Amino acid sequence: MLKLTIVSRNSPLALRQVAEVFALLPDVKYRLRTAPSYGDKHKNISLLDTPPPDIFTRELDRILLRRQADAAVHSAKDLPYPLPEGLAVIALLPAGDQRDALVSRNNLPLRKLPRGAVVGTSSPLRRQELLSRRPDLRIVSLRGNIGERLQKVDSGQMAAIVVAVCALRRLGLAGRIAEILPFPTHPLQGHLAVTARADRQNLRKIFQPLDTRRTWGRAALIGAGPGNPLLLTKQADIYLRQADIIFYDDLARNIVRDYAARKIYAGKRKGRQAYPQEILNEKLYQAVKAGYNVARLKGGDPFIFGRGGEELEYLQKRLVDVEIVPGITAASAAAAAARIPLTYRGRASSVALLSGHPAHKIKTPAADTLVYYMAGTTLPEISAKLRRSGLPPRTPAVCVLNASLPAQSIIRTTLKDLKRLKIKDPLILIVGRTAENNAKI
Repeated sequence: MLKLTIVSRNSPLALRQVAEVFALLPDVKYRLRTAPSYGDKHKNISLLDTPPPDIFTRELDRILLRRQADAAVHSAKDLPYPLPEGLAVIALLPAGDQRDALVSRNNLPLRKLPRGAVVGTSSPLRRQELLSRRPDLRIVSLRGNIGERLQKVDSGQMAAIVVAVCALRRLGLAGRIAEILPFPTHPLQGHLAVTARADRQNLRKIFQPLDTRRTWGRAALIGAGPGNPLLLTKQADIYLRQADIIFYDDLARNIVRDYAARKIYAGKRKGRQAYPQEILNEKLYQAVKAGYNVARLKGGDPFIFGRGGEELEYLQKRLVDVEIVPGITAASAAAAAARIPLTYRGRASSVALLSGHPAHKIKTPAADTLVYYMAGTTLPEISAKLRRSGLPPRTPAVCVLNASLPAQSIIRTTLKDLKRLKIKDPLILIVGRTAENNAKI
């Protein structure tokens, strides 16, 4: 029978976490190797500042990559994002108690701590929550293992500390809890994670029964293209047919009608937004955790002015696997509609894709062809900035509205006359020599 070498930090809590994992795998034999993490060796580093993201995993990661151990067991919230190249999370165990607890002298709750009391915490989020309720408190950095942290209260060095409930319960110290705090916590708090080299498929099979992600759905960030259903890719169509829920943007209205999934509008139009981005991110995450196959259908390409990067990071930090399906971006659709080559040998060898709003953030890089997205309300400002940057007044400029859609329209003008246009609808603006085509309105 295969006997695994497992590496762990050497604190009592870390060792208890390893025992907890393998109690669920009684037929798997293992040898334990311990190693102090960078954070264990440098307790002078405050976690309230900006510590290295791998402060509690670096040494263990190196041991795995050097093939000196098979797998490592971590508190999932300690994992860096992204993991080092070559490593993967092969199991995420179901969460224990995800709440925070206050441990204090004389078991005082937060509201009864003396004014100006010293409270230790290891998290900027916890500090923020503490000060929002008790701005008079003095919040200080808290380091060390759980026993060392509790000693700071017992010795009188601190009036109270904030600790994860799951950590106290794992060590049989739940009796020290003075109060359960109503704070939002790290999304992976309470979870244990097993990491290994990404090429160890045999280990994935061993730990797969413990992986709570087996019950999760999957997520796909899908580019819908410029809105014309005929420009949707085949790969996008496959994912949309498999989806249970589609969160769609404004440009995808005509596309989602052909699919049986539950549809949730998540777009933004003329300043009106269905959901703040943070709430939408959480809705995607919770839908995946509930077991649904989720399609996030975004106009154009998800990674070009689509906030796809934000959604990808949010989900991957929570250990959700995400598929990316590229789409035809509006710049390509608009250029095709107006018969404008974005590059042209001898005339244009560079293209810049730019946001056309807000006005004070408009950029004018030195590219041969400039394409401004969402530029309908800022044409005068773009014209002025480009002329100040040195472009001649007669530089061709083309506005494409509703590219690829039945209501498509094209306005050909020059940089000088661009400022006269008053357009409220979203548009793509293309500026440069290749946009020249009888430059008239």
